[in-house]
Amino acid sequence: MINIDTYAYSNTLKTVHPAEKFLFAMITLVVCLTSPTVEPTAWLDPRHAREFMELLEKLSQEGKTIVISTHDVDLAYSWSDRVAIMQSGEIITHGEPGEVFRQPEIIKRADLVLPWMLEMHSVLVQKGWLSPVISLPKTRGELFGSIAAKSERKLSVL
Repeated sequence: MINIDTYAYSNTLKTVHPAEKFLFAMITLVVCLTSPTVEPTAWLDPRHAREFMELLEKLSQEGKTIVISTHDVDLAYSWSDRVAIMQSGEIITHGEPGEVFRQPEIIKRADLVLPWMLEMHSVLVQKGWLSPVISLPKTRGELFGSIAAKSERKLSVL
């Protein structure tokens, strides 16, 4: 029997018995092979979702290629280097997140919504609070930084 607490409360599998690691890997493989989509943060509370994504980011920084399947457009936009949008099992577009999610006909066809970051950026540009020529923010920090930079430029002109 796998002690699931071992996995839930440790940041590493190094302390887990090799047989448990193998069993955990086999269960993960079966889930991946029998489920049409495996969403990385499904059923996780915000803290554990963040920790899991930090683990994936660490693996990515180590040169590992990470492929995820998700319906969470905010996660796909902010975290991915490349995305593919599928409909009825077919890829209907792929590319950099900023390019892909700026195709309203694709978003509608795939029955998705715009990522929050792009929606907010669009509203701020329409209101004149951000310049349309700045690069698209991928994180809240980048968005807030763009707003602060725009505010500072306005203040320096006064």
